[in-house]
This record gives sequence, structure tokens and C-alpha cells, in this order.
Amino acid sequence: MTLRSLFTLFFCVLISFPTLGQYANIENDSLLVEGNKVYRSGDYEASAIIYKKSLDEHADDPNSKEWIIAAVGYGASLLDLGQIREGAKWIQNADDALTDEISYELQAYVKSHLGWATWWLGYAKRALPIYKEAHSLAVKSEDGYRVAQISNSLATLTQFLGSYSEAINYATIAHDFFKEKDDPFMLANAKVNLFNMYSLLGFTDRAETILKESLEIKLEMNNPDLIALDYRKLGGFYQNKGEYDKALLYFNKYLKIAFNDLAPLDIVIAKMKIGQVYLQMGEYETALEFLSQSQKERVENSFMKDAETASDMATIYQKLGAFDVSRSLFNQAIDLFLKFEEELLAAETYISMTDMELQAGNSDKAISLANKAIEIALNTESKLLRAKSFQALSKVYRSLNEHDLALSFAKKAYQSVSNFKGYRIASYLMDLSRAYYEIEPDSAYHYSDLAFNEIERVSKNIYGENLQTLVFSDYSSFYNEVAYWYLTDKNDAEKAFEVVEMGKSRVLLEQLSAKRNPSEVIDEPTLLQIRQREKVIDQLYRRLDEASDENEREVILEDIRYAQLDYDSFTNEVRLAHPSLKKYELPEVLSVEEITAMLDKSTSFIEYALFEDKVIAFWITKEGIESHVTTIDSANSAAEFLHLKISDFRAGIESQKPREVLEELSKPLVQVLLSDFRSKYTAITNLTIVPSMSISVLPFEALLQNGKYLIEEVNVKYLPSVSIYPHIQNPHRDTEKQILAVASSGFTIGSTNNASSSQSNFSSLPASLMEVDSISVLFENKTILKNEQVTESGIKALNLEQYQYIHFATHGNINESNPLQSGLLISKKDDFEVLFGEDGYLNSMEISNLRLNADLVVLSACNTGMGKMVSGEGVLGMQRSFFQAGTSSVLVSLWNIFDKSTSTLMSRFYKKLKEHKEEELGVWNKLKLFFDVYEAPLFGYKEKALRDAKLSLIDHPYYNHPIHWAPFVLYGK
Repeated sequence: MTLRSLFTLFFCVLISFPTLGQYANIENDSLLVEGNKVYRSGDYEASAIIYKKSLDEHADDPNSKEWIIAAVGYGASLLDLGQIREGAKWIQNADDALTDEISYELQAYVKSHLGWATWWLGYAKRALPIYKEAHSLAVKSEDGYRVAQISNSLATLTQFLGSYSEAINYATIAHDFFKEKDDPFMLANAKVNLFNMYSLLGFTDRAETILKESLEIKLEMNNPDLIALDYRKLGGFYQNKGEYDKALLYFNKYLKIAFNDLAPLDIVIAKMKIGQVYLQMGEYETALEFLSQSQKERVENSFMKDAETASDMATIYQKLGAFDVSRSLFNQAIDLFLKFEEELLAAETYISMTDMELQAGNSDKAISLANKAIEIALNTESKLLRAKSFQALSKVYRSLNEHDLALSFAKKAYQSVSNFKGYRIASYLMDLSRAYYEIEPDSAYHYSDLAFNEIERVSKNIYGENLQTLVFSDYSSFYNEVAYWYLTDKNDAEKAFEVVEMGKSRVLLEQLSAKRNPSEVIDEPTLLQIRQREKVIDQLYRRLDEASDENEREVILEDIRYAQLDYDSFTNEVRLAHPSLKKYELPEVLSVEEITAMLDKSTSFIEYALFEDKVIAFWITKEGIESHVTTIDSANSAAEFLHLKISDFRAGIESQKPREVLEELSKPLVQVLLSDFRSKYTAITNLTIVPSMSISVLPFEALLQNGKYLIEEVNVKYLPSVSIYPHIQNPHRDTEKQILAVASSGFTIGSTNNASSSQSNFSSLPASLMEVDSISVLFENKTILKNEQVTESGIKALNLEQYQYIHFATHGNINESNPLQSGLLISKKDDFEVLFGEDGYLNSMEISNLRLNADLVVLSACNTGMGKMVSGEGVLGMQRSFFQAGTSSVLVSLWNIFDKSTSTLMSRFYKKLKEHKEEELGVWNKLKLFFDVYEAPLFGYKEKALRDAKLSLIDHPYYNHPIHWAPFVLYGK
């Protein structure tokens, strides 16, 4: 949650509030009447022209009522067009023209606009006495309309300055008056003020309701400026609740209106707000691009420097470890906030600076900054600001092992924010739990459970795989931390394992357990619109592949960002219109008892979790669970240590180092990851690995100990989490055909004028034809596609549910920046594919939308098991998409594979696959399968066949090195 987003929203409100009514007593002046009407419609360019014409008509009498009203109207129109200094000058001219003969009501009108202009110039505190003078004049005039209008403005300003009691009094006066007078125009904006107050005071349900009432009124009025205001505020509201999909939806609506109907300043603000959401989600590159664009356009349009954008960019550079750049930008922001007397925003920046200095190791400086924020917060009524200030100081004291002080401030932070129903408060609960752990562990577990519940709530309110993954990854390490507490404090391995499982692959588990397929709920035209947006993104990525220079790439990347924003916004809007898509309960994680019931005496799970310098391993066998914690004796964290050692081991394999070198590289990994497991559990011959972070790209089969590869002693397969296992589709489903085998071999440089440059960069795969031929002879009921037969559109046109096995022998491509764009290069025939709206590239998003019944999908291509590493979710690779599509297991590769040796491996694998399947499905098991009571073994025919094939290559005269057989690993059941 960020207060800065709230403050920005309140600041933006003043764009419209003071002038919304314009001047009421102008019935006898047709130009001013017309100016008022046009201004209310939001066409500020046209209203400026009308008011300027009125100014010229009354130029002979600059002290007249008409000239003063026209000057204010002209100035207000310029302010709304972003011409702040020129607009403020005309309003000042109107104020200078006031005389004692001018009525109190008109004086109040002018003074309120002068207060507005002063605030727009950045001087909020100086605006307050001007507004109050205007209010006093309005009361003297006994004009209830003017009193209510200025009360509206004062409500906005006083809440911006932190005087909430005063603000809610002003807001109530305005709301009640305009409701009684049945003035929907002013009532809608009075509701916005009440929304602000309800939000700040924690009444989030009331806040949401009243803002939507305001939006409904403004939609009927069809005023784009006022509609945009409510979209902006709804975006900020959902941003504070942690519902980032909804926040992006409304900020994108705001941006679209800004592009079409509003002044450049609105575009600048919209881009800034979108950047802030991406920043909070941890998408630092995307956030920096939107914020940089906002800042650049602010300069190009000669707008005032924006401290808020500078502060947000400073936070990004802090996250990236560039502390000097971060510190410089933070100081710029502080100078600007203090210059314009925006103390609450300055306090927000002090809090961010506290975190930066703490991360940089400057504890004394961090304490000083946190105390500055607290000093400001205590002089306001902002509970949110107090909460963030107390939280910042608590973190510093915890880092200094000042546990009593850390707990004291963590309590204050949580007490300040706990009333805010629906807002994202998980971080406060996590910090309170951590502070309690050092003093009163039982309370720590209580608050950790509350934190987990809050994380689950936030996660369930986010729609879209990318967004869900980003949000959940922000919290995932806390699960491992609490698990470590259970191990060290309570010696409770079962509870520790349960907590780790709660934090593993939760987004994938949610997707696999979902009961409703979107195509069953959403109508065909809407589905078509979704697919069209997906195609736009695909086409942009293909253009990016073909881009010839950096400038062209930058333009395309910008288009991709807006296309992705539009896609995320649209799909969330569809989801909001179809609540049934999210109406299901996330399944519970499997208990140790349930897992041991799945095992026999020869089968085991090993699940890993990383916390600071600790590697936590859970060994689960038929007898129960053991936990092992290894402390890394290194300056690096456990994650960094394993990343280095696994990279060294993989590099040793890929450079074809001899066996003795690989055994030396294996030693630290065996010691940390397997310890004495093999010597203790000699009966275990089947091992399922549930990895974490970089462990996901380690081929355990190739680890060497005492001269033997691990695959020579045990069979190995992998799962993203144990709890996912029941939700992966069962094997041995009825299918009409045995195999679909696809071989795309023709990606030769210069082979076609129509091939994209990205496709031309892929080499020919002649052995893939032999691979598919050698596989196909083993099956009778089959579909074999080779060379010119292979197209993306053709594959999608097949009834893919009818195949038991699907084999792709082609090129793979991994996109770590956007995992949904990882995929398989199917066809180079661009002209042919375009006829069917395809690009020859089957990406992960498209894969997840397929309908499969396959026992197994084999991705015989390079790096198909790789992808973006995300805390909690593991590798975001193609295997996830195939699980979502309905396959039972996926065979993927961990590095660039050799064409010929892969062909040999696959031929032997499928031969053994047929043999072991016949062994597994005897008469009795076939009968069980018929009555739908058959349960496949944890290690079945696919796992056995893969091991046999690998062992046969270890004995091969040419292909015995692990570079040939170790890259292929099996995920699933």
C-alpha cells in the first residue's frame, strides 16, 4: 500500500472541483452562459475561446462583474488545459479587479479560484487561508450554493494537508446541499470527496460504493474529464487494495480518455500512475519505462518538475542496487516536496529513503529519516502515514537486533493500519510476526497465520497469470522463513513442510484446480476479442525479432507495453463481468499423511526451500518426514551459492568436461542437496525432486558420487510442488490415436525469402526427421507431420485431444522477460501462416489454451525446460502451459541439445515406453481403468522408459557424456 498514490489522487481532484459550477448569476450574458455550458462539458479549448471573446467585449470596464467572471472562466480553462502559470495570472487579474462594490458572493467565487490556482502552482498551505477567506465571504453572502461549492474545495485541500476531521465536515456540507438541490454535476464530485475520506479512514466498502455512484452520474453526463477523474481514483483505490489487475484496468481507461479527449498533463499523470502499479508489482523495467515517459513528456510540455516521479524512479534504482542514483533522485524529490510545502509527500519519500539506506547498510541515516517521517505523520490525522513511518523504523531496529523497539513500532504500525478493511496489509502482519518471533514466538505464529490469510485474499483478487505470479512472488520468501521457525523453534517438520508447500507454485495450483474453462462461460465475440489482442502481442514480438536497429526495437517495445496493458485490462474487465470464473476455493496443500499414502518403500520425495543462508530439505518416505537444514558457509546467500555452483556444474557438462571434473563439481551440490540421503535410504530407487529457484535447472541424474551418476542408482523425476500432483490430469485416458509427431527441420539460413530474421537464425535440424521416423515405426495409429506439412495453423486445426503422445522435434525459444512468449518454432512459411492469422510460433499462452488428453508431451528442442525464475513459482517454462492444457507429463530439456544423439535417445525412449506400458497395464489394471478406479503409480512406465534410455546412452560409445542424455527431465505424473 502506498500513501503517495492517495495523495496524488487528491491533488488531481483539484483539477475540477473549484470551477465545476462556474458562476451561477450570469443569465443576462449569453457568452458567459455559453462558456459555462461548454466548460461543464469538458471542452476547455472551446470554453477558453468563448471566455476570451467575453473578455474582449467587456475590456472597457475591467472592474465589471462580467469582466471578472470572464477572466476567472478564461483562467480556469487554461488551468484545465495545463497552462498553469497563464491561467493563474488571469485569475489573479480577476482578484485584483475586486472592489468593495462587488458582491460577497462574487468575491467568494473569485477567491476560491485564486486558492485553486495557488494550489495548482504547488503551494497547498498558502492556498488554505485563501480558500477559507472565500468560504467566509460565501457565508456572508448567504448563498448556499457558493458555500457548498467552496466547502467541496476545502474538503479536498484539508484532507490533502492531513486535517481529516475538518475535511469530512466540509465534504458533508457539500454533499448534503447538492443532494437536496438535485444537482448531479456537483453531487458527483462531492461524492468523490467523501470517497477520499472513507478511504483514508479505512471504510473501504463505503468508499468503493460512493465512488461508483459518482462514476455512474458522470457517465450519464458524458463529460470525459470528470469520467477520467473517477477512473483515476478507482485505479488508485484498487492499487491500495493490492488488486493490481483492477488498478491497471482503470488507469488504462483513464489513459485512453487522456489520449483522445484530455490535456497532455493527464497523459503524463496516467503514465505515472501505471508506472507506479508496475513498480509495486516488482516489474521494475516496465515501471521505469512508463515513469521515464511520463517525466520526458512533462519536460517536453514545460510542466513543473514532478517530485513524485523522481521518488518512484529512485525506488526502482534502489531495488536494482544503484544506491547513488537512488539517493540523488530521492534528494531531488525531497527538495521539491518541501519547496511546495507538500509535507505528507515528503514524509512518504523519507520512508522510501529509510528503506534505501537500510539496504545500503547505513542504519544511523535510516533511523534519522524514519524519525523525520514520524514527526510529520504525528502532526497529521493520517493513520496510513503513521503506519508506514512506524513500520520503517521497526525494520531498522530489527536489523540492529533492537528487538523490543522493533516490536513496539511494529505494533504501532499494525494498530494504525488494521482498520483499513480490504487494503493490502500483509507486509504489516509479516513485520509484526518477525518482531514477535525474537521475543514472544507464540504470537509470531499467530500473526504469521493472519499474514498467510491476507496473502491468500490478495492473491485470489488478482486475475491473470503474469499479475498473480508477480504479486505472490513478493511474499513467497516469508513462507520459507516461517517454516524455518517451525523447524528451529518447535522441531515440527510436518508443519514446516506444510508452510513451504503453501508458498510453492500457488498460481499454477490455482490454475490447475479451476473448475471453469473461460470458453464455457464467455461468449464467442468476447473470446474473439481476447484472441485478437493476443495476436497483436504475438505480432509485435515477431516484429521485435526482426528489428534491425535499437531505435526500432525501442518503438516496438513501447507498443508491446501498451498492447500488454490493453490485454490485461480487457481480460480483467471480462472477468469482472463473469464472476463465476473466479468462484472456487483454492485447494488445501497435501498433508504429510496424504503424501506418505502415495508412496511405497522404494519411492521418496525431496522438497527444497531457501531462506537467507539456509538450504532446507524435506525427505518424505513411506515412514514419514525428516527435515535437514544446511547453513551455507559463504558470504553469499543460499540462493546465490546454489546459483553459482549449479551454473559451474552445467557449464562443466556443456563444455564436455571429463567425468572426474564433473564429480568434483558435483561435490558441493551433493553435500548441500542430498547429504547422506543415499546412504541412509538404500532401498529408495525412485526419487521425486520438488526444486526451488535455480535448483529447478539442475539435472540431478547427472550428479556424480563415488564414480557413479545418480541416474545409475535411482530414477528421478520432478514436480513444481507436491500439492499439484492430484490436480495434474491422470494418464491412460482414452484416445483415438497413439501419437502425433512433428518434425520441423527446414530452418536453414537463406532458405526462404519469407522467413523472418528470427527464424533464419535457427539452424537446420536434419536428424529431427530421422528422430520422428524412428519413433513412428513403433506406432500404428499415428499422425506424422514433417517439413512442408508442418504449420502452426495446421496443428491447431487437429483434434489434439485424440492423441496419447505428442512429440515436437523442432526449435524452442525462451523469453525470460515474458514467459508467455516462450514457445516452439513450428513453421517458417510466413505467407501461408498469415492467411490463417498465425505466425508459425506456438507460444506458451497459445499452448495453455489447447485441449489435450496426452499422457506425455515431449519437447525435443533446446532449453524447453528453462524460463524465468520467480520466487515461489519456480521456473515459468513451457511445462506449466502444457499442464494447463491437460497433459499428464512433459519431457523438457535444460540446455542446447545435440541433434543426432537426441534422435538416438528418443528412439530408445519410445521403444521402452511401449514395453513398460504393456507391463504396467496388465489385465487387472485394465479392468480397474475401465471402471475408473485405477491409480497410476508415482513412478510409472514413462519414468522407467526415460531412465532405461539414459542408461543405454551412458553405455554408448559416442553419446555417454551427460551432455547427450542429461538435459531431458520429466515433470508430472
